[in-house]
Amino acid sequence: MFKRCGGKDRWVTANKLLARKRPGLLPVYDSRVKSALSAPGSIWACLWSWFEGDSRRAEAVAGLRDQAGDITDISLLRCLDVILWMHATGAPT
Repeated sequence: MFKRCGGKDRWVTANKLLARKRPGLLPVYDSRVKSALSAPGSIWACLWSWFEGDSRRAEAVAGLRDQAGDITDISLLRCLDVILWMHATGAPT
């Protein structure tokens, strides 16, 4: 028999591996980020509605990325991942 990989939350492990492989395409999505978004439906609908139309949101994430220092090679999606995770875990800013 095959040994199960990824622990009890296999969807989290799979998502994190995919997000690591394609950081500009897929967000990190785990139970903490899911609770931070607190939006019904899929993460895709939530992210689409969040970025659609209002460029101030993307500009705000870009501003936070600029404040962090020399990390312009990090995508806005990855920066949003970090912001959501920090908010969800109560990490100091």
